[in-house]
Amino acid sequence: METVINFIGYFLQVYMLCFFVWALLSWIPQFAPGVMSNPVLSGIQEFLNSIIMPWVRLFSFVRPLQLGGVMLDMSSLVAFLVLIIVANYVYPALAQALLGMLVVSPAATTTRRCATCASDMERSTS
Repeated sequence: METVINFIGYFLQVYMLCFFVWALLSWIPQFAPGVMSNPVLSGIQEFLNSIIMPWVRLFSFVRPLQLGGVMLDMSSLVAFLVLIIVANYVYPALAQALLGMLVVSPAATTTRRCATCASDMERSTS
């Protein structure tokens, strides 16, 4: 069970990275139109579209924001924010409930260890 939960955590991290790369690649045609004729970049963009767009389409009910004469599609931003909330808050809470322990990132573990070491040092000096 722990392996499945860890896999889901890694999947969410990789999916967020893919989402970020997808967003960056979507801006390339506006700034350098000739670059997207590269078959490698267009292949990467097609692959990322196939895995990211189903998630973004779930948020198509979000209305575009009008800034002057430009319409800004907010569905991808809302989809990314929901993905961050799920990965950082919902997933750890569910993992804790299922395993009875908190699944944290290595950085958070290091921080916790440092805080524990600091409190141990305070006890030993007093």
